[in-house]
Amino acid sequence: MIGTEGSGPFTPVAVYDSEKNKIIHIPDQAEFLRAKIKVTEKDWHTLKLSGPSQLTKGSVYFKPGNKWLIAKEGEYVFGVLQSMRGM
Repeated sequence: MIGTEGSGPFTPVAVYDSEKNKIIHIPDQAEFLRAKIKVTEKDWHTLKLSGPSQLTKGSVYFKPGNKWLIAKEGEYVFGVLQSMRGM
């Protein structure tokens, strides 16, 4: 799970699909039937940008409004950024 999106009676969430290399927005694109959360030692870094910046290395998740997106090297990002060490 990357994070929540928006608010409401059922808070939508963004989940990364590593097989298809895309973000799934729930409930927009799917519904949970069952979920198993696993604790890991992965180290996440979060940053809030006040303006747009160009990503010079790697890839990050970013949330410019209510939806999480993926940015790759060379693309512009803004809002809340989240990355995992070694991503």
